[in-house]
Amino acid sequence: MSKPNFVYVTYIAAPPEKVWEALTKADTRLTVVHDDFDEGSKIFGMICNGWPAVLSSLKSFLETGKALEPSWDDEIKKRDAAAGTGA
Repeated sequence: MSKPNFVYVTYIAAPPEKVWEALTKADTRLTVVHDDFDEGSKIFGMICNGWPAVLSSLKSFLETGKALEPSWDDEIKKRDAAAGTGA
């Protein structure tokens, strides 16, 4: 049985010089592969939400100079409040 993997591709509309030197190809495309998860992994479910948020924020920052506010903070607060462990 194969292990689940997560692949996310995003295109960034920014000049290559605004992207890290390692990502200077004119097609300014970033692919993240995070794999080798155990079947039923809780981490796999979390990164499926986390990576898109991080990469979208990077894309917005490079294109506009302003990063997106992390939405996972709201999710953590909701989860903690539901569990009665809110800070």
